[in-house]
Amino acid sequence: MKTINADDVIENVKGIVRGKELPFPADKVSPCNGLLTPSCPLKENEQYVFSQTVKVKPFYPAIPIRVKYSLMDPNENLISCLEFGAKIIDPNPRPKNRGRKRKPN
Repeated sequence: MKTINADDVIENVKGIVRGKELPFPADKVSPCNGLLTPSCPLKENEQYVFSQTVKVKPFYPAIPIRVKYSLMDPNENLISCLEFGAKIIDPNPRPKNRGRKRKPN
């Protein structure tokens, strides 16, 4: 990968479900606004720490997925890419019926 100097950074988040990359509707915030330390501009041969949280909307299905997280410069040249496994869970799971249903008398 070529080394890139960048005044600004764009994030691109995709969920990979059944082998298909789907755009993840994340808040469009520039990582230069407090998510990178030290802050932008990015300079060649420097090390940076990136920290991000992602809000999980209540309508997202509770499934395991792969997440592809890319950082690019404004010309969409790749700066960094990370792919990892994640699992969306239901924050309010329904109790499972552990016994047989009783027939009314």
